[in-house]
Amino acid sequence: MPRKKRTSKGRARSAAKSSSEADPAREIARMRGEIDGTDSAILELLDRRASLAAAIGEQKRSLRAAGGKGFTFYDPEREQRIFDRLTERPSGRESGHADGGASFPRGAVPFVFREIISACRSLETSMKIGFLGPQGTYSQIAASLAFGRSVEYLDLPTIGEVFDAVFRKRADCGVVPVENSAEGGVLETADWLLRTELKIRSELILRIDHFLVGKATDIGEVKRVYSHPAAIAQCRSWLAQNLPGVETVAARSTSAAAKATLNDPHSAAIASRLAAEVMGLNILRERIQDQGDNATRFVTLADTDGPITGRDRTSLVVSPKDSGHGLLKLLALLDQAGLEVSRLESRPSSQRSWRYFYFLDFLGHRDEPKVARVIAGISRLCDSVKILGSYPRAARVSEAT
Repeated sequence: MPRKKRTSKGRARSAAKSSSEADPAREIARMRGEIDGTDSAILELLDRRASLAAAIGEQKRSLRAAGGKGFTFYDPEREQRIFDRLTERPSGRESGHADGGASFPRGAVPFVFREIISACRSLETSMKIGFLGPQGTYSQIAASLAFGRSVEYLDLPTIGEVFDAVFRKRADCGVVPVENSAEGGVLETADWLLRTELKIRSELILRIDHFLVGKATDIGEVKRVYSHPAAIAQCRSWLAQNLPGVETVAARSTSAAAKATLNDPHSAAIASRLAAEVMGLNILRERIQDQGDNATRFVTLADTDGPITGRDRTSLVVSPKDSGHGLLKLLALLDQAGLEVSRLESRPSSQRSWRYFYFLDFLGHRDEPKVARVIAGISRLCDSVKILGSYPRAARVSEAT
């Protein structure tokens, strides 16, 4: 059988293959050239996205000037749909592309696109976001995961001042902790939700890893530990086992605690890794929280809550008329409607002894007919019902970056 003649194209491919096998450095240089070209193409597409975002911003301003409603510059529902669509998109190999090799890690997509969206949003409008400071708190981490880096952040000394900044419009939104998986509700946030008319616009659940940080170089040098009371409580067993008898000192925030150690060489703080990095502190021990899957739910405060997405949570504060059976009747209403309760927590009334407010979260949106009927029924059983907001549920537990 006669041998096939090799074409000039086939000889060239073979020579190129031999060359790349013989000279890996040349092949690396070639692929780096491709990466440079790809980076330029990505930047051109980002410029196109930015141009579209700026044009959308102009249209939104026109709608607002004409009295239109429903178009906001912060749209967490739209952002979540983008993340879902892109993370569910098949990789190059899964989609059957001939050149499908390694794919960009799907878990990294939300982090990359969070910053793309944040930068493009800044072309639509400038935003100020308040959080419990100083720099390095878990509230700052949650805020940056929600809004990205292309906004102006206000670090405020107390949770109450975060509420006040949004109420007085010094900030467009505020980010505050509302409950922890180990310690329950954050009392200061609960009290301010009762006092103001601000709404919950969105939520984020952040995994909380606590670190023992300070100027000390050895845990044996530590005579006192500073932190926010909630963080101290979340590390209670670890402290008893590893630092028995050591004084614990309450601080306004975990970063304020870290700051307190700067001039106290015999102290440490329970704080985030970010706080240690920001303040140049040593990490003496890592992940000292008692509960391995420790997490805190943060909420975004705004003037209004969100539209129906089909994956929502509604938060209420209620005060039943009948302290004995009113709560049972209220829960029965929710059960009969098939609405799943995700949180129920009491708070004493400041107006009458032995009367309570109940913070109640359940799945569903207040504008859905079934939910609206249940809320109307709850109102008949209660002296007061305050809707804190209906908003999209967090899609996942976020990790600090």
